[in-house]
Order: sequence, then C-alpha cells, then structure tokens
Amino acid sequence: MSETVGAAVLITGVVMSSIAWIWLLVLAFRTRLWWGLVTLFFAPMMLIFALVFWSKTRRASILLVAGLIVTAIPFGINAVQDKLIGLGKHESLVNGEWHVTVTGWDQKDYAVLKTRRDAVVLQMANADVTDQTLEILRDFSNLRELDLNDTAVTDAGLPILAALPKLQILRLARTKITDDGFQQHLAAKETLTQLDLRGTEVPAKSLRDWKNAQAGREYLK
Repeated sequence: MSETVGAAVLITGVVMSSIAWIWLLVLAFRTRLWWGLVTLFFAPMMLIFALVFWSKTRRASILLVAGLIVTAIPFGINAVQDKLIGLGKHESLVNGEWHVTVTGWDQKDYAVLKTRRDAVVLQMANADVTDQTLEILRDFSNLRELDLNDTAVTDAGLPILAALPKLQILRLARTKITDDGFQQHLAAKETLTQLDLRGTEVPAKSLRDWKNAQAGREYLK
C-alpha cells in the first residue's frame, strides 16, 4: 500500500471511529446522565453501555467497529509486507536515512524494493539488474546514491536515472553505457556530483568536460 493511500485509509478510519464514539456518547447522556458521565470519563464502560442498550446503540456500535477495522488496515498490510517480503537485513537506518543493500543477495524479484521508496542510498550491483529492473526506481524521489556497477543496464535505462530528482552519486562501472547515452541523459543533470563510469564506452574527455562544467564534480574512469 502506498503512503498516500495508506494515509487516506487511516484518516477515513479515524473519522468513522470518532463519529461513532461521539454518537455513542450522546446516546449515553440521553439514556441517563450518569451513563454519559461514566462513559465520558471511563472509556471501557462504553462497551458495557453498548451491550446493555444494544437496540439503540446497534448502528453506532457497528460504525465504531467498522472504523476501527478500517484504521487497522494500513498497519496490518505493512506488518504483512514486513513479515513476508520485508528487506530485513538488507536495509538499515543511518542518521534517519534508509540505506538499502541488495548487492549479492539471493533473491530475484526486485519488486520488494517498492517497500522502501524512501531509501536515500541503494546498492544493487548485480548482473541480473536490467533496464527493466530500473522501472522500480521511478518513485524513489529521495534517492541520493545509487550503485549499479556490473549490471546489465544500458543507455535505455538512463532516462529513469536522469529523472531521479536528488541523485548525486551514480555508479555505472562496467555497464553498457555509451557516450551518446551519457551526453543525452546524464551530462546535463545538475544534481550529479560523482560518477563511476570505469569500463564503459564513455571517453575520459566527456567526463573531463562534465567535471569542468560545474564545481564540485568528481568521476572515476
């Protein structure tokens, strides 16, 4: 579940529960003043009130239960995701930022990375990473450092990398990147400050020109 959808579901559940609780509280005060006061200051008594006066509290109680269920949905889905497809030891929180390392892992389905779209550092230097694999990264708006050394990435995957708004450090050593692809998609990307293009067809001159075009840039070739 995406963060936006999860937040919307959570808010909906909270609103439903709040409306139901106020509704029950009003019913309690209308029944007896002391019922209202007891349920207001001792919340567990609301359950007893709802059961004792079920005929008049049925609809409000059902709404309350439904609201609690809806509220719990995002937490339940996240728990299942963490349990079944979580990145586990492959992710760590460093100074408040998520770092993910799947280089050398024993899985094949990179879709699991979607559970960590807020990653700032991602290392996925595996031979089975292709241009198609990079489609997963389209929503990684916080990604600052990406390691794609020794992957099967080609020029076709560069538009996705060029669109990452905060990408600063990019490693593409020993990939099939060409000078044409570099010039078309990466050379003008202002956020990039460090490049590793060793073992590619991008010539040293192109990288020197890229470095000299903006202060603070470094490269390996």
